[in-house]
Amino acid sequence: MFGIKGRDTFNKPFTNRAKVARMLKEKWIRYFPFILILLACIVIAYVVYVWYVYVHTKELTETERMTYINERRQEVVFRKKKFDQVKDGIIMREERFNAKYEEKNDIFYHINTQKQEENQNVTE
Repeated sequence: MFGIKGRDTFNKPFTNRAKVARMLKEKWIRYFPFILILLACIVIAYVVYVWYVYVHTKELTETERMTYINERRQEVVFRKKKFDQVKDGIIMREERFNAKYEEKNDIFYHINTQKQEENQNVTE
């Protein structure tokens, strides 16, 4: 009657279930990325909150605090024998690095000697 299309459908119960199912599927497909992003943001916010609570707001009791301080004050066991081995290894590598370079025969030794002999023959 006044150009309103489908006015009588408001008074009737859902008659076409396939149409409603298709409409819900289209809505789900359309809004799924937004729902997924919202869910990811909620999970990230929760993880950050838990991290902050357990890391930054940790309050120790007085006995726990004193135990922690006493453990930190203990001296480190110094193993002189192991230290000397490491020190000797460093000194040995430094000496090897600073040693004078010595030429060694390479795999082309016989070719190089032939060239040297040819050069000597030419200069003579």
